[in-house]
Amino acid sequence: YWNAQILTNEDGIATVTLTLPDNLTTWQADTRGVTEDSLVGQAETEVITTKDLLVRPVTTRFLVAGDHLQLAAIVHNNTATDLDVEVSLQAAGVILDDSGTATRTVEIPARDRIRVEWWVTVEDVAEADLTFSARGGGLSDATKPYNGALPIKRYLAPQTFSTSGHLPDAGEILEIVSLPRTFDPEQGSLSIELSPSIASSMFSALDALEQRKTP
Repeated sequence: YWNAQILTNEDGIATVTLTLPDNLTTWQADTRGVTEDSLVGQAETEVITTKDLLVRPVTTRFLVAGDHLQLAAIVHNNTATDLDVEVSLQAAGVILDDSGTATRTVEIPARDRIRVEWWVTVEDVAEADLTFSARGGGLSDATKPYNGALPIKRYLAPQTFSTSGHLPDAGEILEIVSLPRTFDPEQGSLSIELSPSIASSMFSALDALEQRKTP
């Protein structure tokens, strides 16, 4: 917002009304004044835009499958009265230790905040979709983590086990692929390739050559 012509009253006071963007943040107000006899002055202040009832998620940037960890939400009561607030966590991709605590009621004093926590176990899926919400005193708010759904990673190192054989005539051949006992079938795949000659099997290696840059 910019206004270069604001006239004050005889007491040097002026009122400006404007609509702030829909952002929960802190705005900087910078004011400069000049009198008819060329006296100048400057003042700065901050304007905070927030909600009367505000919930902020407390999560990590990502999760690891199988981990047992704590998720939390900080609920702010920015009103002048105490509030009984119903705080909820809707979660997909994690399992709450106690499903009965997904929604709970807490008392938040005026101009204060409180932290609500949940213990969860991370499932072996692609991501966790979390929604934190708060409702009380005729007010409500809901939000997700800053970057949306949390990616779920896994502690693993890819390994490849291969075998090959030669079938000179029509018929059958048995090839055995030996895998470690710790192998999880749900985390692996099997690829079978048949080639009419040894030269044909080399075609897949040409893909690596395409990635090389010519100097």
